[in-house]
Amino acid sequence: MCLTVLDKNHHIAESDITCYKLFKIKNGNLVTKYQEFEVDPTKELVAKGKLDIVKCNEEWEINEGVIHSFSTILGALLYSERNTVLYECIIPKGNKYYIGKFSVSGSYGSEKLTLVKKIEATEYRNLLNEYLSDIPDKFENVYDIKSYSAALKYLNEEAAPETGDECVDTFIKLRTIARAWNKFMGFEINFKNFNQYRYAPYFYLSDILDSNGADSGFGYGGSSDGVSFAAATVGGRLLFENDGTARLFGFMFFDLYKKYLMLDGDF
Repeated sequence: MCLTVLDKNHHIAESDITCYKLFKIKNGNLVTKYQEFEVDPTKELVAKGKLDIVKCNEEWEINEGVIHSFSTILGALLYSERNTVLYECIIPKGNKYYIGKFSVSGSYGSEKLTLVKKIEATEYRNLLNEYLSDIPDKFENVYDIKSYSAALKYLNEEAAPETGDECVDTFIKLRTIARAWNKFMGFEINFKNFNQYRYAPYFYLSDILDSNGADSGFGYGGSSDGVSFAAATVGGRLLFENDGTARLFGFMFFDLYKKYLMLDGDF
């Protein structure tokens, strides 16, 4: 973990600061996501190692000596994976902490951290709905691009003319938002680079197609024995730099995906 900070001087928490941290389960134990330190969620976490802060261009980087956490839940979800566990935490009042960013997510680095509660995946929808309201005046995080209108504002583009087909119009909106997200993240898709990993939202559908549910991700279709032969054996997906970004995009624009996929019901 490398935390980028603009100021090498620490702050003192004047009150408890709410933050979020990702963990994972390894051999039945809770461990930190990146360095895999074992954690007891009932005890206060204390930073390991000596503070290591170095100058990098015009910024400072902290490589050791603090506990990393995210300032927002959406920032944490950007780096979530299938095996990660998300906790709401606090930086206790009176503790030293730094303000910075981990890649594109607002973050903290503190000497101590207290775990408050595990956030279940079922809570993500309500938390996201609370956030999806207005368009910010400036885009400080990728998840501030939280609507088609916001994406157009960020890209400085005009809305595309509607076709009258809801599925097509919705895909244009999703594609525009995805372009804005990737531009913010500095991620350029290169299909000629076979070593480049790319991630797409993938949904599990239940109570829609059958009682057992069905996977939905990358599909194609074909026709034969008609007047002519036609096939589309390679479909299209909206792609992102990492798993967490793709997952968060799918969470945030769940309703648009339902319209695009022409589905009723719930996921």
